[in-house]
Amino acid sequence: MEPSTSGGPGLPWPGEALHEAALIRARRGEPDGVRVLVKASPEGRRPFVAAEAAMVLASAGLPDDARTLFADYERACEGLWGEPVWYAMMWGGQARAGAAVGGAYAAQGDRERADRWFERAREALSEQHGEWDHRLPVVWALLESGREDEARALLDEGTGDPGHRAGVPFVGYALRKGRADLVERILREAEGWFDEWTVAHLLRQYGQTELLHEWAERNGLAIVEPREPVDEDLARRYAEIARTPPAQRQGPTVDLLLRAAEQGRLSARWGAPRPLWPTARDQQASGASRTRAGTW
Repeated sequence: MEPSTSGGPGLPWPGEALHEAALIRARRGEPDGVRVLVKASPEGRRPFVAAEAAMVLASAGLPDDARTLFADYERACEGLWGEPVWYAMMWGGQARAGAAVGGAYAAQGDRERADRWFERAREALSEQHGEWDHRLPVVWALLESGREDEARALLDEGTGDPGHRAGVPFVGYALRKGRADLVERILREAEGWFDEWTVAHLLRQYGQTELLHEWAERNGLAIVEPREPVDEDLARRYAEIARTPPAQRQGPTVDLLLRAAEQGRLSARWGAPRPLWPTARDQQASGASRTRAGTW
């Protein structure tokens, strides 16, 4: 059974979940899984999900797969960008979309097109008042493309709390890359991110306990990390979902996918079986704000 493609124009949650899952597969170097998830994405999002996944595949050492994937959607990216109105609810953030295409071209060594699309992303960002949820995906794409100076300049222009929606996956990305300087910059003004303890777990996992304590002290927070789900818990939940009727798997599957990603446990063991890929249509908006540390 293939993932559902019926996310619907007014229902962003399935598109968000499939987008994140595609990026996780790309980061793990699994192009076949990426293609399945890109194809399952809502039509309007699909070209930009493909572009972003291509950028990540190239970074994972699969430039040929990245090039082939992006080639199938390159023209559609240009076509959607040229539409008179950008439908963010259906297509996702415009600045992120532009940066994704810029990153895909940069991965192919096409500097001219990469420059043009990154400039488009910056223009879209200015129209979105430079909000962190839009800024950090652009910074990430610039970093993935080796544009360190541009990325740092854009990062340093941001003010206020970055927020956990984009901030947490960016922190996860920076820690995996060994960039404690980027983590420190994000956490400098971050507030209330101990939600679900994802960041605390990541900082401990990557040996950044000093950053963790400094951040907690600034915010007057106690560092008491609760017990986290382990492999047995995830496997047990996976087995429970597999025994339920397909129509009842939607919400629990998305939840399990995100839990596994947060714990760094998304693998073939619970990520691959296609009957359990998310097809949720009725998730509440609050569900979409779950931290996504394993995405970028």
